[in-house]
Amino acid sequence: MGRKRSIGKREPNGRLSRKPEDQGARQVKTFLEKQRQLEQAERDAIEPGLAARVRIWGVKPSDSRSQMAGSFVGRLCLSGEISRAQYDALLAYQDDCVAYRQAIDSPRGSPSAVNLNATHGRSRSPADDEQFVARATERYIGSDKKGGVCRAIQDKQCEVGMTANLWAALSLCVMEDKDLPHMVGELRVAANALGKHYKLDRRDAA
Repeated sequence: MGRKRSIGKREPNGRLSRKPEDQGARQVKTFLEKQRQLEQAERDAIEPGLAARVRIWGVKPSDSRSQMAGSFVGRLCLSGEISRAQYDALLAYQDDCVAYRQAIDSPRGSPSAVNLNATHGRSRSPADDEQFVARATERYIGSDKKGGVCRAIQDKQCEVGMTANLWAALSLCVMEDKDLPHMVGELRVAANALGKHYKLDRRDAA
């Protein structure tokens, strides 16, 4: 009962040694013990999530800790249903899409609760940075000299016609991260067009 007895070298009177080297050794041991406890707590916290990836999504136990296992397109890549180049192309599209939404200061998909006590006014956002806005707009929409990622997708959509809905596949599977296996084929077509746009096909060829 009572407080746990501290471990370390002691003086003849029973008090913990006050020698600098002994104090330093105790501090190191205490630090290492706290680190061990934090790591154990982190493992205990993530274990249920890792087990769920294996049980629900069918991810291999060896891949359960991979960041890719946390998204639909990542799991498709891990299972071999899409290539790494296609996965990278979809991630690049996601980055450009998010950047463009920030550039135009697009509102969130679902409204948040109104705080009547909040200070009025708008905090600084990426949309206030003119260079960021210009760069994000050029990459997503394009410019007079070069078409953006939208042009690449729309050109491919016109090519495939009504046989596939590439915009829906990108919106649902990539941006909203919904698990929709029936749209994997359309996702591959979109990813191939994106890979050509980002020149990832040349990387694989090299």
